[in-house]
Amino acid sequence: RDLGTIVAIDCGRFPVERGANVGAAATFYVSTTGNDRNDGSPARPWRTLSHATDTAPEGALILIAGGDYRETADDVSALTLRKRGRTLAVRAGEIATLRPSRAEQNYGLVPEADDVEVRGLRIAGFRSGVAMWTGGGRTQRNLVLVGIEVDGQRRRGAEGIIQYMDNRTPGGDETREPATLDGLLLRDVTVRGVEMGVACNGGPCRNWYLDGVRVEAVRVGDN
Repeated sequence: RDLGTIVAIDCGRFPVERGANVGAAATFYVSTTGNDRNDGSPARPWRTLSHATDTAPEGALILIAGGDYRETADDVSALTLRKRGRTLAVRAGEIATLRPSRAEQNYGLVPEADDVEVRGLRIAGFRSGVAMWTGGGRTQRNLVLVGIEVDGQRRRGAEGIIQYMDNRTPGGDETREPATLDGLLLRDVTVRGVEMGVACNGGPCRNWYLDGVRVEAVRVGDN
């Protein structure tokens, strides 16, 4: 399927993954047995991914322990990344899964900030696994997703990794329009149980690099 409007490929401007051993300014910890009143240390981890991403400083590495995470900060989206420069990484050898906390929570991971990296997270049961909403003339920059698994709803309209917004103007030159997302790296990513796997839609999108991306689309009826 057509990815959408992707223009201006410049290999020198692809985002670069920092990895789980980034020598970050600070490292914080999240666990299903933690508490958001804790300090995020190994002995006193936080409980929710939302609190961790909103509280940790720019440049921080957030290590996620295994388990199921059902975030309740927002009714529609499970985890919105609003702060730039954070790296979220599931701890080696563990499985951490982001799941809906209610039926109305249609969107799993919603990256809004620049310079964000997410590694090893499983995202299951959402209408849209990873949803980017940046638009209105604004450009989101440098999103890195490594080792991500998206397990869709296996129903009509289920989507994997989608940029929804459109910065194009009628009759405009798409090569000159502001990108919705400039710089996306998908590496070792699996998307399954969806009708649409990875898409830019209107965009325009710039400098997307897909390496080892596997999409297992399903054919569904009118349900």
